[in-house]
Amino acid sequence: MKKLLLSLFILSFAFAKAQSNDICKIMENEAAAAKFKPKNLKSAPQTAAYDVTFYSIDIAVDPTVRYVKGSVSTHFEVSDSSISDLVFDLSSSLTVDSVIYRDSSIGFNRLVSNTLSIQLPNAILRGNSDSVKIFYQGVPRSIAGVDPFTTAINSNGDTVLWTLSEPYGAQEWWPCKNSLNDKADSLEISVRTPQRFKVASHGALLTVDSLNGIASYHYKTSYPIASYLVAIAVAKYDYYEEYLSVGTDSIFMHYFLYKNNSFSGSSSGMEEFMQFFDSLIGPYPFMKEKYGHADFTFGGGMEHQTMSFMGNNGGELKAHELIHQWFGNKITCGSWKDLWLNEGFATYFTALTYEFGAVHNKNFYQAYLAGMQGSSLNYPSGSVYRLDTSSIASLFNGLVYQKGAFALHMLRWTIKDSAFFAGIRNYINDSSLVFSFAKTPQLQAHFEKSSKQNLDEFFKDWIYGKGYPQIDSYWSQNGAQFELTINQSQSDTSVSFFDIDLPYRLLGPNLDTVIVVSPSFSGQQFSLSINQTVNSIQLDPDNWVLNQNGITTALSEERIQGQIKLYPNPAKDWLTLEVPDHIQVNQVRIFNVSGSLVQENRRLKNIDISKLKKGVYFIELQSNKTSYRKRLIKF
Repeated sequence: MKKLLLSLFILSFAFAKAQSNDICKIMENEAAAAKFKPKNLKSAPQTAAYDVTFYSIDIAVDPTVRYVKGSVSTHFEVSDSSISDLVFDLSSSLTVDSVIYRDSSIGFNRLVSNTLSIQLPNAILRGNSDSVKIFYQGVPRSIAGVDPFTTAINSNGDTVLWTLSEPYGAQEWWPCKNSLNDKADSLEISVRTPQRFKVASHGALLTVDSLNGIASYHYKTSYPIASYLVAIAVAKYDYYEEYLSVGTDSIFMHYFLYKNNSFSGSSSGMEEFMQFFDSLIGPYPFMKEKYGHADFTFGGGMEHQTMSFMGNNGGELKAHELIHQWFGNKITCGSWKDLWLNEGFATYFTALTYEFGAVHNKNFYQAYLAGMQGSSLNYPSGSVYRLDTSSIASLFNGLVYQKGAFALHMLRWTIKDSAFFAGIRNYINDSSLVFSFAKTPQLQAHFEKSSKQNLDEFFKDWIYGKGYPQIDSYWSQNGAQFELTINQSQSDTSVSFFDIDLPYRLLGPNLDTVIVVSPSFSGQQFSLSINQTVNSIQLDPDNWVLNQNGITTALSEERIQGQIKLYPNPAKDWLTLEVPDHIQVNQVRIFNVSGSLVQENRRLKNIDISKLKKGVYFIELQSNKTSYRKRLIKF
């Protein structure tokens, strides 16, 4: 049994490390452009004057040449009082040849970087619909890291082309409204390329035509779509298709794979993933069209609507990009500050595939949680909600992915499973959000409704607040009286105290139970009646709470009494510490009542407290025998 447990521990540790690396790769590869500052790449404010109803994109590309040429027809409805200038987002690296409006060429200018302004012959009033067609061409600008328009060589030595527009890259290869406040109601895209290549894109594949060595692929999506989710991938693909059974229905799947890539269909878990997410949160959102995978040379993946681009065949990546079709595509974050509504959900629901044994081995669920927690602890001064959206690195990092996922995990712990999953189902089916955009307060409102709890404090601490707590736990038992003192310090001053229930596992000769306490301030003491002997305790045995686990130790008052003396108490300027020779005190630390460290001493006999303000403190001694904490009053 010991050998089996040791082997399992080693295996779990190795898995946790590998799993942490895998989920970090998904995030890190999407954040490769750490130094890229998207100056002037956000949507021009003038684009808010109209709503896009339909895009028709018609372009020609060749993977062997970094170039795009074609046209985009945009149908729109005026939402402002009136507009006389129609503004699009378009990189200044691309040339506009002409703009056609009602069968006539009209004027335009490029006075502002990355903006195309079209002068309409007459103002269009609110509520009226119209359309323009833009003809353009050029070499898309090359951006270090996550290049929105990439030509590359794959592992087979073949030339490939693909796009990845999240967050600000759509305008680098087509004129659009590149915002998080408007989705086109529908979209068609036709891609012409040399016949030896195949084209993957979103929506239903309507036709494939060939003429004079040129193939034309025509796709259409009838679902609303955000501009950053529009994409193409062009390569010498092997093509596969199948139908997956989901509930009483089936979904069409197709795969565009590089040569020598094993078929990644139902035999590799896609059917099980689809069935699991369907049972947990509801039907796949784009059932009438399809879902698919297309290989690309990026290290991670990208959840383009109905067609995820995949850098590998790993199960976690498959689950992560699939669940994005609900969280990210069906409902899209309404600002990049709220990106965790996409990535935190995708990361956490990947964890759930372990917990519920959907394809993944449930024995590794705790290792996955430990990996999420470990990654979250790398950010002592960061928040899930991203106030800084100025760089790729500030968005695509462990705060949004792993800490965002762990925040959902803690919310589940706080409101319990029934309310948690009900809140998620209500959120993902909210008619005001479906195929539109959402922000954090709208998610919070659904969880509050399902749980009948006010969650302001939770979201203030764990979503908008920075960092995490360190929790020190001190316990003692005298007969049936069990006492537990909990001290909390915070890694960042933005949160004065992290309010959350704490589970403790109590172990003894005839005892193995979990208690839950609800501290509301640092240094709070809890007294419980425990009839069995407690030999040890463990904070958060099942990884429910994000915390930097500090000291968890037993305090034997009988043993300490008469051995260590600390006086006077109350004290004004000096404390005297007397310790027997066999006890070596290594450190004396003093904390205020909020858990913040205010003084640390190496001088262990006479301790100067003259600079402390009047009030109540906790003085902590760490020795070679034990650690204990005593209340101190400074007057």
